[in-house]
Amino acid sequence: MTVLPTALSLRPHQKLRRTAEFDRVRKGRRLGDAFFSISYVSNEVGHPRLGMAISARAIPTAVRRNRVRRIVRETFRMAQHELPAIDLFISVRAVAATTPAPVIVASLRRLWRGIRSS
Repeated sequence: MTVLPTALSLRPHQKLRRTAEFDRVRKGRRLGDAFFSISYVSNEVGHPRLGMAISARAIPTAVRRNRVRRIVRETFRMAQHELPAIDLFISVRAVAATTPAPVIVASLRRLWRGIRSS
């Protein structure tokens, strides 16, 4: 079992919580690929925050939805110190449900790099 340092954990203040926050981010810049659609906008809190939506229609089984959520959160935790102060909203596409974890992780890493370079 791998234990992550406390600095990499995802704390409540690093998550989008309010509807107004999600609505503001949905109107921001967009980036995506076959697995994810990401909207992002700069924020005033000084660190990146994450929000995500995985619809039951796109991924019908809770086990697969939770698996994708865990992968997204983990890659965000690892990349959060390299990202600018932005609010991110990730929407997951149905194909991610059956995609192997290393492919999903590689996709998210490419998207994080795209956000850093924009």
